[in-house]
Amino acid sequence: MFPRTKVGGKSGIRQSGKGDAVQSSNKGCSSSAKVRGIVGDKFLCTTRLLSSLWLAPFPRGPVFTLISQMLGEDGWMNILLPVLDRFLAEDVRLIVLGDVRDKDGSTLRFIARRHVSKFSYLQEYDDSWANRVLRGSHALLAPTPITEEEPGSIFLTRALRYGAIPVASARRSLCRLVQEYDETSNTGYGFIFYDATPNAFLDSVRQSIEIFQKKKLWESMVARAILTSCSQKFP
Repeated sequence: MFPRTKVGGKSGIRQSGKGDAVQSSNKGCSSSAKVRGIVGDKFLCTTRLLSSLWLAPFPRGPVFTLISQMLGEDGWMNILLPVLDRFLAEDVRLIVLGDVRDKDGSTLRFIARRHVSKFSYLQEYDDSWANRVLRGSHALLAPTPITEEEPGSIFLTRALRYGAIPVASARRSLCRLVQEYDETSNTGYGFIFYDATPNAFLDSVRQSIEIFQKKKLWESMVARAILTSCSQKFP
C-alpha cells in the first residue's frame, strides 16, 4: 500500500483491503477474451483508484496519469503547467506520480488544492502503486518524449497492456511502440503531438477526451493497444 502522504490538501490516501487490487491479466492477452477481461476490470479499478485518492467518481472524460520516472527530464512541467487549469476545466481526472523539482512540487500541490476533486499529486514513487494507477487510468500522458531505455519503455508497454492510451510527444522511437490514432480509418491507439508546445499537447488531450466519449471507438482502440503490447516485453 502506498504510504500516507499529503494528497491535494487532504489527510492522505484511503486505505483499501487486500482484495482491492483487481488482478488484471498479467499472463498474456492474445485472445479477445483476455481483452474483454481487461476492459471489464477497468471500470472497477478506476472506481477504486479514484476513491482511494478522494477524487470525484464517474468523470465524463478519461482518468489521465503521468509518471515522472518515464520522462527523461523535468521539461515536461514547461508543457503541462501553462495549460493545466484549462486541462482541469474539462470533466477529467489527473494523477501525477513521482518526484519533481521542489518548486514544481509546490506548484503541483497548490493546483491540487485548487482542483481538489479532479487532481492528485503523489510525490513519492512506488512501483506497486504505479501499477495500480495504470490499471485504473484510461490514458498515459507524456508531455515530453518518453525515454527509449528503461524505465520509459517499460512504463509505456505496461500502460498499453493495461489499456491506458498514450497521449505523447512525438519521437522516432515512439513509432516502434505506438501507432498514431486515425479516426477516419479507426486505426492506431495513441494521440501524438509534434510541436513541443503546451497548446499542441492540450489539443491532443482534448482529442482523446472527444474519442473517449465515443465508446465504441475508444474500446476498439483500447483492444488494439492491449493486443499490440503482447509483442512487447512486459516486466
